Amino acid sequence: MNSNCLEGIVCPECNQEEAFEIQAMTTVMVCDDGAEPMSGNFVWDDFSTITCHACRHQGTVGSFSSADATSA
Repeated sequence: MNSNCLEGIVCPECNQEEAFEIQAMTTVMVCDDGAEPMSGNFVWDDFSTITCHACRHQGTVGSFSSADATSA
């Protein structure tokens, strides 16, 4: 059971809870020469896209919450 940044997240398809790909937002400095992250900070919410690293099931972070997964 996760107790840190993945607390409450579980794949509703295969019940995996160790690794996910989540589309997160961050701030970058963009110049004509390229882009660089402004900091190591990033955020996601219940509407962010998430993919299970094990079975490749995809949805939103909200649909991967353990409360939703147990009722599915």
